[in-house]
Amino acid sequence: MNTWNGSLGADPEVFVFAGHKLLPAYEFLPSKIDPDEPLIYWDGFQAEWKYAMNPDCLRTFVQLTQELMRSLYLKARRHNSKATLSLQNVVTIPKPLLDKAPEQYVALGCEPSYNAYDMQPEKIADPRELRFRVAGGHMHFGGWSGKGQHIHNVKVLDSILGVWAVGAAQNIDIPLRRRYYGMAGEFRAPRYAHSQGLEYRTLSNFWLCHPRIMQVTFEIARGALGIAQQKSNPWVATEEEVVRTINDCDIDHAKKILRRNQTVFNAMLATRLFRAKDQEAAFQVGMKGVENEVNITSMIRNWKLDKEWTYHDVPTWATRG
Repeated sequence: MNTWNGSLGADPEVFVFAGHKLLPAYEFLPSKIDPDEPLIYWDGFQAEWKYAMNPDCLRTFVQLTQELMRSLYLKARRHNSKATLSLQNVVTIPKPLLDKAPEQYVALGCEPSYNAYDMQPEKIADPRELRFRVAGGHMHFGGWSGKGQHIHNVKVLDSILGVWAVGAAQNIDIPLRRRYYGMAGEFRAPRYAHSQGLEYRTLSNFWLCHPRIMQVTFEIARGALGIAQQKSNPWVATEEEVVRTINDCDIDHAKKILRRNQTVFNAMLATRLFRAKDQEAAFQVGMKGVENEVNITSMIRNWKLDKEWTYHDVPTWATRG
């Protein structure tokens, strides 16, 4: 199988809470368009971040993520001493908060997305009437000379990573999110400094639950992009069942697709230098959920957000950098 080792990036979103109280990110974070060009900023009620660099080394990328998450956590704690980061990807906004918030904080989205299947999410006429907001885990991949292959790449990502993520996030993802955001096939084509980029927008932020899960999620993505470069795709799944499985968060059918393709899944991870036991562990995450591999009750503990972190603290799943 082919391998893919382009640059990595993301712009994940998280909600911040103090107990059961939502702490709107705009209360303690700057705007994305602030003249100081912050890496961490508000996106409506959610917090969001971007990366100052886009490495091709996954361990470095995980370490950068911990540093950004830790910075967000400390900013939130300075705002409220009980603040914590949440894995909730659908959050109901209290009506009084929606009613009184200035328009810029209530508005939805920014630039439009493309969809590989020409599907469209439900339209919202008045953002104040939408009582909830959602959090995504958008993934960025750089290294192409043009965007002509993006639709093909996105469809392969859906069939492998998107389906695996339905199973991996089976106790985290809320299906309601995909009526408006993160449908199968959603992507953008940003332009990076030296290459054309692909922003895959289907996944939620579930992969932030633990650095090991982030690592294996991006390794599966890199494996899928390697398969996308082949002349023939050994992964057996129809486009219709992939789209339905993702959009409906159909866990049972996700498992059916994964079982059907376990040999291909293992071979794909072998190209990422996963050992046999790690191939099985990654497969079982897709079958049983991330909880089969890690404890997700505390993002603070899992990412060591209350302490400094060094490169050697990054938990490795595979032996490859």
